[in-house]
Amino acid sequence: MKSLITLSLLIFFSLTAISQKRVVKREYSKDCKKYMKKYTYENELNTKAFTLDKNLAYGEHKLVFSYKENRILLYLVIEDGTFVKLDYNKYTFNFKNDTITDLKLIDWSKLEQEASIITSEKTYYLIGFELSEDQLETFVTQSVLNFTTVDRRTNVIKTFEINASDQEYTSTCAKCFKESYLVEKKKYEATLKAYDKNFREFVWGDSMEKVRENETATFDKSMNSGRSETDDILNYGVYLNNEPYEAYYQFHNNKLYRGVYFYKKETTNDNKYYEKFKELSQILRKKYGEPKNITKHRSKDIFKDLDDIGLAISTGVYSEYHDWETLNSRISLEIYGDNYEVTLRLVYVTKDKELLKEVEVKREEKKTDGF
Repeated sequence: MKSLITLSLLIFFSLTAISQKRVVKREYSKDCKKYMKKYTYENELNTKAFTLDKNLAYGEHKLVFSYKENRILLYLVIEDGTFVKLDYNKYTFNFKNDTITDLKLIDWSKLEQEASIITSEKTYYLIGFELSEDQLETFVTQSVLNFTTVDRRTNVIKTFEINASDQEYTSTCAKCFKESYLVEKKKYEATLKAYDKNFREFVWGDSMEKVRENETATFDKSMNSGRSETDDILNYGVYLNNEPYEAYYQFHNNKLYRGVYFYKKETTNDNKYYEKFKELSQILRKKYGEPKNITKHRSKDIFKDLDDIGLAISTGVYSEYHDWETLNSRISLEIYGDNYEVTLRLVYVTKDKELLKEVEVKREEKKTDGF
């Protein structure tokens, strides 16, 4: 029993990771209490881990449905011996009238090392997949008969049968998860909508004329000189927290789809740019929560001391990106450099797929100009 409790705790903390979010107590219907985790972080849900299959040759598979960062996730919890033997890129779930073959692998991770001591000398791995709403619905409405993957040593397909009681448990668990996740998703999107200002005082799709007529900042003639109406760009000099930025509006077919703030305060110490980057990240966290993604890129094994961070950025050796997402926008805080110049910018982009597709088509057409 102690081993099971410990494994459950390890799975919980691995799924939620280290976060500043508040832990909340969840309330579920009487029929769903046995399937859902009672305590989770805000805007997150997890089902209890349950054994989907136990095979003497390959160990056991446990399954967890999870909702995090507005994504539906399916985690398989497997023993280390199973992880080594099977190809986690080729899992397929077979249902009575359907098959899920296109699972999107998002990550895999090893649970804490001390698990090997506490859980009868077993180490576990988490394999995470992102599910679409249609795929989740398949788990809800149909019985999962078995799942398959490939033995990486022999390249032979291995099938894991699921007994009738586990089929029913899986379907009911998925149903309870769906009910809870839809409630949480509605709250999450309402919060995002409250924060979603698009770019400055404008919304995606606004025209250049509307921006010209209503933007109160100073129109920067030097930045806009030489441009024609077909350039679909407007620049303004603005101040945020009493510091200078360039506000950059970009349009397609007279529709606003992208906005950028470029940090314009000059300094002789490039480390100051990285300090400003961290300060801006904290401001954005207060408004949008923790970043959805953080990307750090280092191209060479030089300038690794913290005192050299500005030099590493200005020479293109190091760059960093923090990404957020709201209901209608993708937001990216970026710092990078080249030729001893640092660029610090904050980018807002619409999530309108059709408009972005048109932008990409136009971009490809421009590549052939002059030929």
